[in-house]
Parts: sequence; structure tokens; C-alpha cells
Amino acid sequence: MMKVVGIVAEYNPFHKGHAYHIKKAKELTGSDYCIVVMSGDYTQRGVPAMIDKYSRAKMALLNGADLVIELPVRFATSSAEGFAESAIALLNATGVVTDVCFGSECGNVEKLSSIAKVLLEEPEEYKTVLKRVLKEGHSYPVARNTALQGLSCWDFDTLKILSMPNNILGIEYIKALLKINSNMNPVTIKRRGSNYNDCSLSELYSSAMAIRSSIATTENLENILSDVPKSVYKIMQEKQNVSFPIVPDDFSEMLHYKLLSEKENGFTDYIDVSPDLSDRIVKNVHGYKDYESFCDLLKTKNMTYTRISRCLLHILLNLKTSDTAVPAYLRILGLNTNAGDLSKALKENCTLPIISKLADADTSLSEKALDLLKEDIFVSNLYETVIRHKFSGDFVNEYQKQIETI
Repeated sequence: MMKVVGIVAEYNPFHKGHAYHIKKAKELTGSDYCIVVMSGDYTQRGVPAMIDKYSRAKMALLNGADLVIELPVRFATSSAEGFAESAIALLNATGVVTDVCFGSECGNVEKLSSIAKVLLEEPEEYKTVLKRVLKEGHSYPVARNTALQGLSCWDFDTLKILSMPNNILGIEYIKALLKINSNMNPVTIKRRGSNYNDCSLSELYSSAMAIRSSIATTENLENILSDVPKSVYKIMQEKQNVSFPIVPDDFSEMLHYKLLSEKENGFTDYIDVSPDLSDRIVKNVHGYKDYESFCDLLKTKNMTYTRISRCLLHILLNLKTSDTAVPAYLRILGLNTNAGDLSKALKENCTLPIISKLADADTSLSEKALDLLKEDIFVSNLYETVIRHKFSGDFVNEYQKQIETI
């Protein structure tokens, strides 16, 4: 039987820790192939990716991935729960993934699973504390953590698990697997090197945040030479000052225009934008300076910087609330041409339409799926517009771009 491990990632940018993850995931699960579900040009933190999705797909292929699938933008920029559910749904829809492997600080899938089951079942003790803490004005992540920590069934080690970002995302992956009763098996690898939020480069596996910070502040790629695989460094060199690096403030003028042009009607039609946040945007829009400082200006006790950044991104990208809960197609960004058995198995078993060429998509998708795809095409062209504004060169329409192959 073919073994295939699935990974959910952003690779913003791809670094040595990611290469270790792919290699170890294949080893631990005995997998023949690795499928990666990857965010496109925008990320779960509510910011544009530093380097475009095709470059990141190629980086993954050159470092052990066999197939890279795009996570549609409305899911890629969702909360941790929505991000995990949609990514797991895509991996499940392939019909070939046997295991899902993710990094975590604790490295213990049984402990993560026990917490995931509580979150899925939501016992009365948990719901009571959650409502109380939310009513006190705390953010949802704080309220949920407080509610989980208040349960009488936990020991001290379990409480520590709840404070780590990769553990929390791992819990969401397991919860998503349980929710759809998937046959895919959860596997975790203990995170090595820097913590997720570390901003300084490290001798062992610097965080993506530290690498982004170094690139954005110094523009000297030599500083990160030891932090990324040679193949990744080469792509970065080729793309530097051609299409990379992109930072949130490159979108500042676009966002300001969008906020000014729609402030009379408010912003509650957009994904995750509450009436309170909409009112604060309208009230403060004339104090707008740039993307990142506006997030700081809007931040409150009950709404984190990251959630505000996601909401502003939803407004910028014109992503409005809809009843679409999960991805409706599988779009390929990159493929290892030596993985012929995987491609054949995918075509035979996938439960969603497979898109490898945009021009063919119109005839194979439902109306709802086509609307989702149009969103992705629009936001990718917007990203390309910002690239061309920053670095000049010719605009390349999303329809003109080809999947990456090795």
C-alpha cells in the first residue's frame, strides 16, 4: 500500500527547519511521498507572504515535497481553527494521504489529542468559563486558554502545552481530523531550535519570523545563508529586487484607499469584521499612516494584533462573509515529475476537481467553486501588481503562470 504523508505549511520563507520537517515526516511515517497544503500569496497572520507562492512551492519541491497544493485565500487567512479545518479537508479529499505530520513544542500526539477531544466536545465546565472570560472583554484565544486551564482533569504538564503556538495549531489539526472522522493518522515532530515567535537568528533552525525580520531590516541575504537550504538561498538571490522581498507596508496605499472609499457603509460584510471593529476603523481611518501601525492603533484588550491584521487583509482583498465552509477544488502549485504513482493515485481517488491549468477550470467547477477560484486569481493578481509597483518589470497575469516542476 502506498504511504503518503500530508503537511500543512506557509513556508514564509522556507528554511532548514522546514526541510528537517519534511525529511523526518517521511521517515517517521515510512511514506513514499509527501503532499504539502500551502498558503498562497497571503498568510494566516493576515499579511502578504514575503515571497510569491510559486517560488515557495519550488523551494518545497527541491527539499523533499512531491506535490504542493494551494490553500485558497479565504481559508489561508482564517483563524487557526478555520485554517486547520480547511487544510485537513484538502488533505482528506486527496484520498491518498495516510498520515498528517506537524511540528509541536511538546512532541506528544496523545496529549495533544486529549486536549483536541475536549475542544471538540466542549464540556459544560469549559463553556461556562469561556463565556465568562469573553464577557470580561478578553480576546477569544485568551478566553479559550483560560477555560481549558480551568478544567479539573489537567496536570501541570498539560497546562504548559496550552501556552505554545505550535501545540495550539497541532491541537486544531487533530480536532479537525476528529470532526470529519478522518482515517488520516496524526503524527507530531518535536520542534527544534528557535521558538515560533523568536525574532533573532539562531545557530539551530532560526524561526521564519527571525528570517523575515533580518531580510526586511537589512536586505542582506548573507545574514541568513546558514538558515536556509542552498537551493532556497539560490532562489532568493534570483528573486531579490525582482519580486522579493514583499512586506505588509507595500500594501499600505491600497488598503488606505479601500478604507476611505468604503467608510460610509462600514465593513461588517467582510470576513470576521465585527460591528465594534468596523466602528473603530471608521473612527480612526483619518489617523491611518500605514498597514502595520494601523493594526497597532486598532488593537484592544479583546482583539489581538493578528486578528485585526487578518480583518484588514480581508477588507483589502474584498473577502466577504459567505457560507463556503471548506475548499471546493484542489489546485496544484508544484509537482515532482518523478512522483508518477502519486499523480495517478490522486487522479483516481481525489473527491474534488483537480486544477493544474487555470484555463481548463471553467468547465470542471461548480458555480460556488468557480467563485472561490476567482477570489484566488484576483488576490494573486493584486500581489503581482504590488510586486510590479515595487520592482518594475512586466505584469504576469495568474493565467500565464505555470505550475512549478522538478
